[in-house]
Amino acid sequence: MIRILFLPLFALFFLVAGSLPAQSAKDLAGETVGQLLSRIKVSKNATSKSVFEELGKRKSEKAFAALEDSLPFLKGEVAFRKAFLAFRHFQGIEELERDALDLLHKKSKSSDPNASVPAAHGLGLLGSVAHPLLEEIVRSSRDARTRSVALAPLLPAMTLRASKKDFRLFVENYKSTWKVPISLGEQTAIDFARTGGPNLFSRSLKNENLTSEVRRMLIVGLVAISGEEVDAVLAEGLLSKEPRIVQECLVSLGMRGATAHRKAVERLVRHKNDVIRREALVARARLSLILGPQIVPDLFDDLLIQARSKGLVERNAAAISLGELRSPEAIEALHDLLADSEYSVRMESLLSLGSARKSASIPVLIERLEVANGVELELTGETLRALTGQDFGPTPDFWRAWWRDHETDFVMPSAEKVAAAQAKRGQERSKHSTGSDFFGLRVTSERVVFVADLSGSMIHANSQGIQRIDALRNELGNFIGDYPDGGLFNIVTFASQVKSWQPTMVVMNTTSRREALAYVAKLKISGQATAIYDGLEIAFNDPRVDTLVVLSDGIPSGGSVNNVDAIIDDVSRWNILRYVVINSVALGVESRLLRTLAQASHGQYVRVK
Repeated sequence: MIRILFLPLFALFFLVAGSLPAQSAKDLAGETVGQLLSRIKVSKNATSKSVFEELGKRKSEKAFAALEDSLPFLKGEVAFRKAFLAFRHFQGIEELERDALDLLHKKSKSSDPNASVPAAHGLGLLGSVAHPLLEEIVRSSRDARTRSVALAPLLPAMTLRASKKDFRLFVENYKSTWKVPISLGEQTAIDFARTGGPNLFSRSLKNENLTSEVRRMLIVGLVAISGEEVDAVLAEGLLSKEPRIVQECLVSLGMRGATAHRKAVERLVRHKNDVIRREALVARARLSLILGPQIVPDLFDDLLIQARSKGLVERNAAAISLGELRSPEAIEALHDLLADSEYSVRMESLLSLGSARKSASIPVLIERLEVANGVELELTGETLRALTGQDFGPTPDFWRAWWRDHETDFVMPSAEKVAAAQAKRGQERSKHSTGSDFFGLRVTSERVVFVADLSGSMIHANSQGIQRIDALRNELGNFIGDYPDGGLFNIVTFASQVKSWQPTMVVMNTTSRREALAYVAKLKISGQATAIYDGLEIAFNDPRVDTLVVLSDGIPSGGSVNNVDAIIDDVSRWNILRYVVINSVALGVESRLLRTLAQASHGQYVRVK
């Protein structure tokens, strides 16, 4: 104690204040510029955003100088972001605005993206006076994220001009970031399409120098407007080497009722990529429906041959196309496909029968309740409820008794009536469900693999103040406790490495439940990377799985594949012949990857703050 009393005053200050406590805006308003700067010098990266904001709001030369002087004490993008954004308060103050422009422009040209990205963001907040500087950054910066952040404020004016130069600047430099969302890129593409027309997009979809992300935005922009010129540009996308672009162009052309791509479809039905081949087969059937029996007289016969093919892709596509044909013969063929040896074909057939909404399917689906299980049983029940407006659970005898009494005078209820009936009894049905909950997701399958993130960011607290890793342990433990005996189950974790609890799924019983709970209780952070691709790959390697539950709180990193679109493409390819349902939980931030995986597989997606 006595030694501390004789320390120099500044040393004593640092001992007791190592990181100064956060104060309210009212408290900060009473401090001098020097005191605010001292806070930053002491707390460095941990300084509250409100301290930088208070300096900016002072709008004085001293405050500007203090913000500038604080920069050497900061490291990393998050810390620089707090400082650079505070310079926006000097907008409209002639000399200081010019100084802010110069400083942020200089920092935007830094070779360190941790500084250049937030500096470009701050520069954009100074308004139109910064636009010439932002355009210079877009044209000269070597960092893709810096260019994209600088580009974002320029987009409204660019879409109004809709020149080829502006369009090229957009497509060559747009990249989604924390502040430049995909939705902004999609809206920009729509605006370019509406003001500049589809010819502006010509040859862009097959341009392999453009990112897949940007080309997918362009597809969104094109489908927002009508006309054969749009169809022609979308058809150009069928020449792309990127499977996802070809797939989305095929789907978009089919939804538009286009026919200009008929020759390209005939080429693509022989494509080596299973995803493209399936979409092409479905597209060929849709074209036949559009062109009519005079042009394509043998559609049903062709589909029947396809449905009896040894090829899984062909049978899968037939299940989709027969549902769109919807003739009595097509419905009967779909009924036969419900007994296909492959799970994915049976699932596609169920979906097609649900869309076709024919009363002839009701007794067939009732009998399927006897043999279906897991996700297939759940979808069979959902389809029966959608067709009848009734709910007798998974017990076929109850359904048979009801159908005997109502078959003669049955009238298919409207979709609106079915939805209202399901909503009314939804809560009651949930009470009696035999499924298990995980972060609000209701999982009824009995062949489940969990794919869980154990990266360093899982140590952060959620909105309830609980560390994400603790929330994961709690939720997964509760799920395992409720999971039924006899169900198949496994856990795959990923961070810098991927680990599997068991080599393959195990049967849940008293022993395995106890061992699984003990394993979950010991889960801990195991690296800074987020190798989600490798975790998904391990989970898909188990041939018996029909449901994945994927949880993550970050973006892919440190894995075999980290590009979001590439991951989506590979999972789509793995899943096209598997029909694994992917339920996803995003902790903290919104996740395009997890949302897309869930939507594409008819799974559920939830974001937990």
